[in-house]
Amino acid sequence: MQTSFLHCSDLHLGFSQFGLEERFLDFGQAFQELAQVALEKQVQYLIIAGDFFNKRTINSRTLLQAVQVFGELRRAGIETIAIEGNHDKAPYGEGDSWMRFLHEQGLIRLLQPEFSAGELILNEQCLLEFPGIRFVGLGYLGSMTAKRLQELQALLPPSDQFTVLILHAAVDRLLHLGGVEREALNGLEELVDYVALGHIHERYELEDWIYNPGAPESWDLGEAGKEKGAYHVVVTPRGKVVEHLPSSPRPIYNLQVDLSSLVSPTDVAGLCETSLAAKWNPALERAAMVRLELIGTVPFNPLAIVQTELVAKLQQGFPLIHVEVLNRASLQGQRTVELTGQFNREQIEGVVLEDLIRKNFAFHTKAGQTFVDEAVQVVQGLKGFSSVGDQESMLTLVKTWTKQWQEEEGVRADSTTQAD
Repeated sequence: MQTSFLHCSDLHLGFSQFGLEERFLDFGQAFQELAQVALEKQVQYLIIAGDFFNKRTINSRTLLQAVQVFGELRRAGIETIAIEGNHDKAPYGEGDSWMRFLHEQGLIRLLQPEFSAGELILNEQCLLEFPGIRFVGLGYLGSMTAKRLQELQALLPPSDQFTVLILHAAVDRLLHLGGVEREALNGLEELVDYVALGHIHERYELEDWIYNPGAPESWDLGEAGKEKGAYHVVVTPRGKVVEHLPSSPRPIYNLQVDLSSLVSPTDVAGLCETSLAAKWNPALERAAMVRLELIGTVPFNPLAIVQTELVAKLQQGFPLIHVEVLNRASLQGQRTVELTGQFNREQIEGVVLEDLIRKNFAFHTKAGQTFVDEAVQVVQGLKGFSSVGDQESMLTLVKTWTKQWQEEEGVRADSTTQAD
């Protein structure tokens, strides 16, 4: 008996990025194209590993996109098996999400784990069985992911059925932002044949059984050049055949332009045009987006660069729907940050945060640098959790760090008293 499925994630349906109608349509188109692939491949199942919607609250147009496409898949006999990602969860204060609505309408099968006394329960809410294949859906668990995987190992019975674990989590990535190490899946190799991941927006695979397809459309301009798409998986008595099918996101150009050779802000637009022209692909079928990073030291105030005029100039010369300008140039003689790689926001943020913390907080000289370094990491960690709506992990991070420094201050105070 042969079974097949299409595994995708992070569609972020309804995202009007930069307030643009074109981007709203792009994310809808990416979903429709995936559904078309499922129909053409004649799969039995479509797996969505979280973040189907971009926001917990959606508008009617986004819901209509979902209902129409899922209805078409349902009529073709394709079962959609889905979990909630951090973007899909129910709005705060409400019990049900829009994914639950789609489930109640019979358009998808939503797998959601249940818990009793803080422990995972393995029941029909998160375990779904069909002839020859079964699906276990754990959704997005944030900082509890490793614990829940350990519980699952003890609860999931062995089976001759091909077993798919669906999880919205980063494995061996973003470890400072709730990701889990590969070791968290230890012991599940004998119980699970395919781990269907979501959450990370670029393709990656681990050990021929852990797969992350990558968001089909680019949620951030920094995702330019990342592999994206879906996995087509065919399961036979001899094993599985996995093929990654690339998607076609809207083109993005990431440009880093060094202004050090210029003497006037009026020369910036011309240099940027030349840099974009050198990389431009004239065969593009859709208008592109650009992230433009200005770097280098210049003899004029970098704030004299009028970004609106720069953007208008580029859009006059090229078919662009959006240009993002990151002005990181510095006046000659000012403090600069040595960057490694094309874009490194963390280094720049770290310098700014370090200055702010030193100016606004008093701390013991002996532990001062440690405090500053960790405070910077905590603030950047909170930013990362906030960007994905993970309030639970934000709270855990603050509590853990606060407790650590309270204990440290208590030890230091005791030592001072003894010395006196």
